[in-house]
Amino acid sequence: MTIAQTSTSPVFQARQLVKRRGPATVLDGVSFAVAEGEFCGVVGPNGSGKTTLIELLAGLETPSEGEVRFRGEALPPAPGAAQRLAGRVASVLQPVWLFRGSALGNVEFGLRARGVPRRERHARALAALERLGLGDKARRDSRALSRGEAQRVALARALVLDCPVLLLDEPLTSVDREHCGVVLEALRALKAAGRTILMAAHDADAVLSLADRLFVLDQGRLREEELTNLLSGTVEVENGIAHFRSAAGLRLDVLATRPGPARVVVDPTAVVLSPAPLASTARNSLPGVVRSVRSEAGAVDVALDVGAPLVARITAATQREMGIKPGDRVYATVKSTSLKVL
Repeated sequence: MTIAQTSTSPVFQARQLVKRRGPATVLDGVSFAVAEGEFCGVVGPNGSGKTTLIELLAGLETPSEGEVRFRGEALPPAPGAAQRLAGRVASVLQPVWLFRGSALGNVEFGLRARGVPRRERHARALAALERLGLGDKARRDSRALSRGEAQRVALARALVLDCPVLLLDEPLTSVDREHCGVVLEALRALKAAGRTILMAAHDADAVLSLADRLFVLDQGRLREEELTNLLSGTVEVENGIAHFRSAAGLRLDVLATRPGPARVVVDPTAVVLSPAPLASTARNSLPGVVRSVRSEAGAVDVALDVGAPLVARITAATQREMGIKPGDRVYATVKSTSLKVL
C-alpha cells in the first residue's frame, strides 16, 4: 500500500529539545524535522541519546525543554502524547520486550486491540513473521527465542499495524548477518511504499543503505551529515562479475555477490584524478567535468559530473600541480576494492 502525502507540515518537528535525567543532560538543544515519506537515519555511539530521542518522538517521554510537533501540532506531555500518536506511529524500542506466549500471539496483539477479526489478524501476523524470516518460529514461545529472533518479532509486531510512520531504535541489534539483509529488504519495501521512517542505529552502514538524510548524535547534540558520494541503483551479476548501475545510468565494477537494489559509497580520497585515462588495473575510469573546487581543512574537494555527482578529495599540492579549475575535463579513476556496496 502506498501512503499518500496528506500534509505540507513536517511529520515530526523537534524544536530545541532538552532532556535531563537527574544532573545529566541527555539531549541538548536538538532541532530537526522529518518530512512526509522520508527515511531519516540517526547514528551515534552508545549513550549518545538515540534511545531518548526516539522515546520523545514516540510520546513516551516528556522533554525537559522544547517541544515535539507531529504534523504541525505540539504533542502534549506523556502519556497523552503516546495516546495521540496511537494508530499513526508504530515504534520498536530498546530494550526489546515481548509478551508471554507465542511469537504469533505477540504480533497479533495490536491487531486484536484494534478489533481485527481472528482469521484476518492471524493471516496478517503470519505474513509479517514470514516477511522477516520467522515463519517457522510462529508457534515458538517468546521466552525460547534468541535475542535476534525477539528483535525481529518486535519489528513484525510494529510492521503489521500498517502505520504510516515508523520509529525504529536499533532494529538490527543482535540480528545475524543473513537476517539483517531480510530486515533491510523489508524496510526498503516500506520506504518505496511511502512510509515515513526514522531509524536510530550505531551501525552507519545499515542506515546509509536506506536513508535519505543522515543525522549524527553525539553527547546529546545533533548535526546533519552530508551524504557525499552515495549512489543508489542496482547490482547486476553476470558470469561472476558484478556491476552497479546507478539510477542516473552510471556503471561501476564492484565487489558484490548478490544482485538487486543497492547503494554504493565512494571514498572521496580513493578517487584519482588525471587529465587522460590512467594505465592502471582499475576498471572504473570515468570521464567527467569539474563543477567546483573547494579547499577545506588542508584538503581540496573537487566536485565532478561523471554522469552523476562525484567528489574527489585531493591534496592542495595535487590541485596546484594539475591546475584543476571549474570547467576542466578530467578522468576520475577508482578501484572496485575502494567501493563499498550497501
